[in-house]
Amino acid sequence: MNGKQAKTIRKALDITKPTEATESGLFHTETPEGKQWVFKRRRNPQMNLYRHIKRLYKRGQLGK
Repeated sequence: MNGKQAKTIRKALDITKPTEATESGLFHTETPEGKQWVFKRRRNPQMNLYRHIKRLYKRGQLGK
């Protein structure tokens, strides 16, 4: 996939960089037993969809 094709996909999905993602890292949470460390993963559904569509296109599973 070349840059023009990728740009067309981003335009069709209305993606502008940088996309918004959730916070990630270690956090304290309050539990009845006390404080507990929790790791929260970063989530970015908009870019995940974009990468998925690019992958399908490159593999030929999405119409060319």
